[in-house]
Parts: sequence; C-alpha cells; structure tokens
Amino acid sequence: MGLISAVVLTLVAGQNRDIQQMLDGSLWKNTIGLERPSGKNGLEEIVWAVHILERDQVDKKLLPHYGPDGLVEPSPDPSSIVRLTDEAASWIEAGVRKDWVFDIGGYETLMPHLSKTKMLAKVLSQRTAAQFELGLPREAGRTIRVSFALGVRQGHGSSLIQYLVGTAITNIAIADCESGLRRLPVSELHALINTCEEALANPAIIETIRSETELTASGIIKLLNEGSNEGIKQFLDIDSLGKMTKQQQEQAVREFGAAVRSMAAMQIKIVQTLPEKQWAIEAAKIGLPKTTSPGARTLVNVLTPSYSAFLRSAAIRRTYFRVLRLSAKVRLWELDNGRLPETLVEAVGKKDAFDPHAGESFVYVKESGGFRIFSTADSKGEIGLKFRSYDRGGE
Repeated sequence: MGLISAVVLTLVAGQNRDIQQMLDGSLWKNTIGLERPSGKNGLEEIVWAVHILERDQVDKKLLPHYGPDGLVEPSPDPSSIVRLTDEAASWIEAGVRKDWVFDIGGYETLMPHLSKTKMLAKVLSQRTAAQFELGLPREAGRTIRVSFALGVRQGHGSSLIQYLVGTAITNIAIADCESGLRRLPVSELHALINTCEEALANPAIIETIRSETELTASGIIKLLNEGSNEGIKQFLDIDSLGKMTKQQQEQAVREFGAAVRSMAAMQIKIVQTLPEKQWAIEAAKIGLPKTTSPGARTLVNVLTPSYSAFLRSAAIRRTYFRVLRLSAKVRLWELDNGRLPETLVEAVGKKDAFDPHAGESFVYVKESGGFRIFSTADSKGEIGLKFRSYDRGGE
C-alpha cells in the first residue's frame, strides 16, 4: 500500500488536525512567505503559481457560480480567462523548466502541493480552450505543452501518489490535445512529438519505485520514533506493532526496510530488462518478501508498495505518450498529403507503428471527420484517443 497511501487514508478518515500540523513546517508555508521564489527550486514556482490562483480566487472566477435560483454569475469570456491566468501560467512554465527538490525524509512536505497541483492543470486547460476560441492555436499549443510538462515533472517525483497525480495532470493535457490537435500549427505538432519522445526516453517509474521504497522505509522510522501522526499510529496498532518494545520495533523496521528494498530491486530489473507487455505480469509473480519477526511481517503486509500496480500504471502512461506522438505524426502527414493515410505504417513506418505494451501494432481507424489510434494492451479497454474535426467553430 505504501506510506503515502496511509497518509491519504488518514485524510479520508478525517484526521484533518494531524494533517494541518504536518503542513505547518512545509514547503507550502515557506514558499508563500517569500516575496518571490528564489529560483533555485522549480517546485517553488509551482507552489507560487498555486498561491497566486488562490489569492486571487482565479479558479472560482473561471467557473459559473450557481445559487439557489440557478446561475448567478456566468463564466468569463475567453479574453478574461487568458488575462486571469497569465501570471500563474508564466510561473508554471518557469517551474517546469527546472529541477524539483523534495525532502523524501519527511513525507509531510509533499502533501500541500500534492493536493493543489492538479488545480493548476485544470486552470491551464481553461486557458487552452480560451486560446483556441480566440483563434490563438500557437499559444494554445504552448499552454498544452506547459501542462504536459507539469504532469511529466510531477510524475518524476518521490512517491506513488505523486506519480499518479502527474499521470492525472498529463491526462488533462492529452484531453486538450484530443479536442484541439487539428487546430495546432505545424511547429506545435513537432514540439508535441518532441515532448512525448523526451517523456518516453526517461522511464520515470524506476525513480518512483526507488523513491517510494525509501519514503516508506524511512517514513515508518519517523512514525514510530516521533509518533508524528496519531491516525497512522493507531492504524498500525491494530496489529499490535505499537505495543512492542522499542528494541522489537527497531528490529522490525530494519527487517522491513531490507525486505522492501530487495523487492524494489527486483521490480526495477523487470523494467530495465523486459518489454512493457510483461511488466505487470512479472511484477505480480513476485510475492511479498519473507521476514522472521512478527513486527516485520505486519509492516510487510500493511505497507509494502503495490509494485505491480505501479508497473501497470506506468505502461499505460507510456502507451498514451506513444499514441499522442503517433497522432501528431499522422496529422503532419495529413497536412503534407491533403488526406489521411490509409494505414498507420504509411504515415509513421513499421517501427513506430509497433506497440511494445500490446506486443503488436497499434490500431488505426479512419472515421468520419478524423481518425483514432489505440492500443489493445489493457484488458479493461482500449488505450487511445480520437481526433475529429473541431465541432465548435473549428474546421
């Protein structure tokens, strides 16, 4: 499940007072206490952008306000949306160009921005739609790339939750591409292809596995030594871990740390040596690590990260990157030839048309007004996007 997941469970259980105590010394508080970000850590710019939006209540101004008698205040016009989001967008763009520094020794430093960065993606999505509406496709493409970079950077963070938040942000950017791809100029299509290729070149899941493992192993030491979150401590007490002597707890924690690190190394080897088609399958074959002390078994059963879920999510995420890259290439081919290709291979070649997640070619289907590309890798349904002529004032 992982330590961060336990923190989220605590939130759901209503332990707001404990969480607020954790936030008191956080990056969020430290950053908004500055006159402006220092420029040394890109995460500061991201937190600063959140602060600007919250200070000016921009996210509320972008949405219709409904009262007891219905609509009270309509959404602003596209020009107002662009104006309202200008300052925040500039800070987000600055932040995604730099490294983000996290203190994985203290998971509480992650919580403020984990709960807020998805708002940034929603605001950027509103900005993208407004720019398309104003006939500014180049600017809309740039905003999409900033949102995309925000999700990718978030996905290279220090926990599974952070990786999943990054995936959600990336999906918002991809949805904006889905509705606006056929409006993007050639330069933005090429830039989008480059963005996808950069994301594919660095398998963020390896960093996530390492970081989540260390976060879990070191975080449990902090919990037991400091008792910093009573909600989680009570959660662990269910299996009597909290009733052990200090020496027994320390032994259990050491054994748990060694076990979970060994398991993580096996998962990383899967990513490094096997095709994506086999990631989740092989990860699921690795059982929970064996331990000798009852306390260590408790920790293993409760807190071992769900590595197979990591790898399934990672493979799907990378498949979306490939689908988006292929879709941009098909659109470029269409612009060059005045028609859609009859097959995917015709536009991108046999190598790019192959889907390593499914172990076969991506499926390409021409439809009225557009096309769709998808993967058959996931048993729960297609992994893909649809690109059609824009219905609202588009082509």
